[in-house]
Amino acid sequence: MDIRRFSGVYLLDMRIPRRAFACLATTFVIATMALLGPAAAASAAPEASGPTCSITPGSITVYDRSKVVEFDVETEYPYWAIGIDYASSGAAQIAPDTRSPLMEFHPGKLANSDAGLTLAEVSLQSADLREIEVCRAPFRLLRGSKISLTAKKVTGGRQLRGRLTQVDFDETDQPYWLSPPWVNHSGQTVRLEHRSGTRWIIDKIVKTGKDGTFKTTVRSGKRTWRAVYAGTPTSGARTSKTVTG
Repeated sequence: MDIRRFSGVYLLDMRIPRRAFACLATTFVIATMALLGPAAAASAAPEASGPTCSITPGSITVYDRSKVVEFDVETEYPYWAIGIDYASSGAAQIAPDTRSPLMEFHPGKLANSDAGLTLAEVSLQSADLREIEVCRAPFRLLRGSKISLTAKKVTGGRQLRGRLTQVDFDETDQPYWLSPPWVNHSGQTVRLEHRSGTRWIIDKIVKTGKDGTFKTTVRSGKRTWRAVYAGTPTSGARTSKTVTG
């Protein structure tokens, strides 16, 4: 095995038969491309200089705990290595005895500005680990969201209320290994739906306030409800637990 510096992070090259694997990073080294909900806005990938390629998965959502993700690259070359630079992450520590396509994303070493679309560099290598070509792939990192919902009977119908929050990577007043806090997500669109047989029907579309809350009254009897947040180019989509009331 050979450990080298690549694209601002340390990468581990591995001689594994029949397949090229990514390295296992014990801190954050990569982010991903968009797979958003139906109402989420799209954004263009940064302009790539040189050939492009793809990585699977193309998008990940990071919540308040570390997330281990298995990656793959579609390539004819026997080996490859992935690198991406975030100013917030610093140099990644690599486990030199691990042969795995896994990477760990640590929320305590991310910044909110890291969320969104970026370009990863993929080093395509020969059997003797010589770099043949470098291609660039779009990746999107999404900040995790949470949404709550309650329903209660009021005069004239049902009152639906809840709160939308998202993980805050910018918390700097605590050690990185502690879970980051959740912050209110204001000005976001939320769909309030009820179940009809096997379908979900939209009752209302509301916006979250400054404190991330939403509240509305619908003329309805007892039903099963849910709140749906479709996400943004930097925030992951989320659907609440169902409530009956």
